Amino acid sequence: MSAAGAYTATVQAISNNPAYLNGPASDSSTPMTVLNKVAKPTWTTDTGIINWVDVDNETSYTVTLLKDGAPLETVTKTAGSISHPFGGTIALNGAGNYSVTVQAINSGTDYIDGLASDASEERTVVQLDLGADPWWGGITGHVIYWNNIDNETGYQVILKKDGNVVECQNIESTTAYWYDFDYRMNGVTGSFTVDVKALGNGTNYANSIPRTSAAHVH
Repeated sequence: MSAAGAYTATVQAISNNPAYLNGPASDSSTPMTVLNKVAKPTWTTDTGIINWVDVDNETSYTVTLLKDGAPLETVTKTAGSISHPFGGTIALNGAGNYSVTVQAINSGTDYIDGLASDASEERTVVQLDLGADPWWGGITGHVIYWNNIDNETGYQVILKKDGNVVECQNIESTTAYWYDFDYRMNGVTGSFTVDVKALGNGTNYANSIPRTSAAHVH
């Protein structure tokens, strides 16, 4: 029953005793219909939204996100659904090749679940890389600088004093690639470091690994 369509079955009793003849085949069973296989799903351009074509007689869909060919997340969608956003899951799981399968499900007694669709085209997510650790500069020496790289949506900048987080700032990609922490550091004793992370869009580019500056000791 590997293709869509209506199936019936008959049962016949067979004898291995020469004193008995085989029985007649039974009447055909009530037809059971295998749901159509969902067509290969597609990604909405530059997003983490997967789309598919609705099939008849389903009561739900099982939608499976795969990373590098291995199942990562499975969600159930109601009848009539034709899309699901996986952008958040992709953003959390970082670089890799993502694809999706969709299976039509029927929870009644007259239909059998369809086969899972062929996997969608892979969406490749690349991890950003700052390429170098941030560095101190400026007149006060309290300005942190970092490399400007392509394809980021911004930067996360975290100031730490003696290993403890003092401040976290998200810097938009359209602004300068530096941040002045003089208002936090001026006249304050301690060892200061800054972690900088490039932020991706979660669907084509994953966040970079944070890079840490050298310690600035007062």
